[in-house]
Amino acid sequence: MDLNAYLPYFKSMIDRKIGWTISNPEDGIVRVGYPLYDKPRLEFTRKFRASAEYDPHYRKTLKANRIKPRVDEATIAQVLKSDDVSLIGAMISLIEDDGNGGYRLHYDANGQIRLHTWRTGKHTKGRFRRIGQLMLTENGLMVMIVKSEPMAFKDRHSEVPLGRFLSANVDSATLAKGLAILDQQS
Repeated sequence: MDLNAYLPYFKSMIDRKIGWTISNPEDGIVRVGYPLYDKPRLEFTRKFRASAEYDPHYRKTLKANRIKPRVDEATIAQVLKSDDVSLIGAMISLIEDDGNGGYRLHYDANGQIRLHTWRTGKHTKGRFRRIGQLMLTENGLMVMIVKSEPMAFKDRHSEVPLGRFLSANVDSATLAKGLAILDQQS
């Protein structure tokens, strides 16, 4: 991917404000959603994530070079001064993904998102905190929790136990999409 081709676009974005979705439901709690990017920005994101420069292990790459994986002006300047293409790719990967590692909903072969049921087990690590939290299944698949409900002890063997609750949560846009799918499939 030619990152230089996008420099004029990003230079034009300096000091420009980006709008965000927002909802104000009946309960009175205002929920900020996700940024409203224009087409060139969305195109950059799509192409970058599909390119060789995208580093899914960006945190390890940055830490191996003694750079704390943070999105702030000082860290970005430190990476740019290094003039190391792999570090720049790792930094852009960090910016493109967010604190949840860039979790995205998974589509099956038919283009559908399928919901599954898991239960906590005797050896489940971590603890449930909130809807939108990520967890690992026993097979190492990362999934998002969209609903939690009590289960009778006698019914526990009808569902697969999960492996570990993670401390990361998805962004509000991904959670909203997951909840909408839950409403459609319920």
